[in-house]
Amino acid sequence: MEEITEYESFKTALRNIVKNSNRTRVSAHTQYNYRAALKLYLQFVNSEEGLSKQINPDDLILEAQQDIEEVKDKIRLFFLWLQGEPVPGYKSRRRKMRKTSAFTRAYAQIRGFYTNNNIVFGKWKTPNVADMKKEAIENDVTVPFFKREGRKIFLNRGMLKQFLANLKLRDQTVFLCMLSSSQDSIDLFRLTVGDVRKQRNRERFYWEGQRSKTGVRFKTFFSLEATDIVRRYIRQERSDAKNDEPLFLTSTYSGEQRKMKSDNISAVFRDGARKIGVELEDGYQNPFRPKRLRHVFRSACSHAFIERGYINAFMGHRSSISQEYLEKPLMILELEYSKAEHFLTVYGAQETESLEEMRTEINQWKGKYADLKVKVEDLELTLGALSNKFEQRVKEIQQKFNERLDDFFAEYENMTNEVALPEPTREEILRAKEKLSRKE
Repeated sequence: MEEITEYESFKTALRNIVKNSNRTRVSAHTQYNYRAALKLYLQFVNSEEGLSKQINPDDLILEAQQDIEEVKDKIRLFFLWLQGEPVPGYKSRRRKMRKTSAFTRAYAQIRGFYTNNNIVFGKWKTPNVADMKKEAIENDVTVPFFKREGRKIFLNRGMLKQFLANLKLRDQTVFLCMLSSSQDSIDLFRLTVGDVRKQRNRERFYWEGQRSKTGVRFKTFFSLEATDIVRRYIRQERSDAKNDEPLFLTSTYSGEQRKMKSDNISAVFRDGARKIGVELEDGYQNPFRPKRLRHVFRSACSHAFIERGYINAFMGHRSSISQEYLEKPLMILELEYSKAEHFLTVYGAQETESLEEMRTEINQWKGKYADLKVKVEDLELTLGALSNKFEQRVKEIQQKFNERLDDFFAEYENMTNEVALPEPTREEILRAKEKLSRKE
């Protein structure tokens, strides 16, 4: 990796510090603090297990443009990591930093790096370090969705089953649909009963749309398990519903039914977390909050080694390559999705962990084969088109050659007809007469 100061994002941050203040330049001390904080932050993000490439400062800005919520989570985990707290999925830091210093590095300098690169955090309030309780921000760490045994990573199914056991069928369905599709609750609650019924012959429910939050297109699926449970939910609780009715309803205090809202499901998940002993007082974060399921989906795809372009297509992330992957054949998209499916399956995973590992490898080869098949088909089409074009070109050249050859012979014939023979000289006539007389 180049020196941090050579990256455009670092230079942009310094330029904007000057632009947005009364300074004429950035002091050496400020530059040093920015560089030191960014060096630590890069050390943290690059210690993530299963990372396919080293991340540099410019990459951080590109990622933030695609998903600001993930950046907020990373800054929060970076704050813990600096203090020597264990962060699942990342290598531990040997040294421990004081809370106040860690707070400055994470919430002042690193957030400032993003802000001075025109990254907007929205209504994300920086916590007050004086009032901060470690328990209020570490619930995601103490309640991990994935567990590790040696080099193997598995979904924490026991914990999830315990949580889901406290929910009604409707709310279990919402949880599994969000977990397996990555989409926000506001978009899930826009689906109708008819949307599911129309796909009764598909193994996995296929969902194409635009995120309400950003307007970015996505193409994703419900897992086999989520597809099965949403159909069971319709059979048991919505069998009389018309096709244009909302898929998920809630009841008001007066008994009237209306479409569910994000606040409804957040409250349900929060209550379910309390029932299994998760402490949520004093502003504690709910580790089962709907927004976290989107990040869990992304982690599942990373654990399954799915390419970033496919992840962007599934999740609805805006990037320069998203359009290319959104146009991939549905079969290819579904094969890629299936690689991560066992990381997103709670009840339906009956096979052993070793079989899961084998299935992951098989799915990887299936994906490679399908990709190769499409490329070969595209190549055959291209070669066929080139062959037809070449053949047509040869015919055109042959025809032009024949036409020019005919023109040449016609012109030559005209020239010979038009040329008159010169009159013989007197000497030539006398020599001819002499030859005749000799022969006589």
